Amino acid sequence: MVNDFFQDDTLQENRNLQENLRNETEQELFRLIETVQPGQRVRTSRLLQNRISCGKVRDILRTPGALVRAVKDSPGLSRLACTGVLPGLPRQELCLRRRFSPRERRGAVVDLNNLLWTLDYATLLRVLETLQAFGVHNLALVADATIYGLISREELASLADRVQEVEVVPSGTPADLRILERAEAGPALIVSSDMFRDWRKSSSWRRRTIWRLRVSLQRNPDAWRGFSFGDSEVELADPPRLQSEV
Repeated sequence: MVNDFFQDDTLQENRNLQENLRNETEQELFRLIETVQPGQRVRTSRLLQNRISCGKVRDILRTPGALVRAVKDSPGLSRLACTGVLPGLPRQELCLRRRFSPRERRGAVVDLNNLLWTLDYATLLRVLETLQAFGVHNLALVADATIYGLISREELASLADRVQEVEVVPSGTPADLRILERAEAGPALIVSSDMFRDWRKSSSWRRRTIWRLRVSLQRNPDAWRGFSFGDSEVELADPPRLQSEV
């Protein structure tokens, strides 16, 4: 009986320690989230990574549906996206991102010339399908007048049937400027491998926002899709159902 008493007491003490650790870890995550712009990676310390990689905090972040349940008591976690580790990161290191805002997440302006310099037409179609599957439904494709050297008019017309709008800017007009104007008006994500360095200092919005909203598309012959969205895929791949519930 005495042994049972001490065992019960020890179990309760361990549960209290785990609960305190979970609360401390959540609070530290909340503070980190506040320091990061939407759509950007939350870079955690090694100590915090170790805490996240074990126990209840890991379960909250990695178990399907657990995050939805957890945010009822911890609203700060609703701004956190996590889909596991990215290729190239240590196995135990989770990749966390602060979510794009709901309005940003629903729309995207695609730099059509840029993508077609990198991908073939069939892969481009998979890019659009993947974005739509990720819940990005308001898609606009923007191209300059040289697009017809990369794609036929028939193929461009076929793309127009798959998205909300295709815009080919007049000759002499930079497509980059129109892409940024549409992204600002949306607001919307910018799908392009272009860094838009020449435009970043042209307005305060561009200086503050291009780096945050840009979703870089990377060619990946080893992947079945033939491409990836890099670090941004952690946030984009978060199921739309989860997005709507948080």
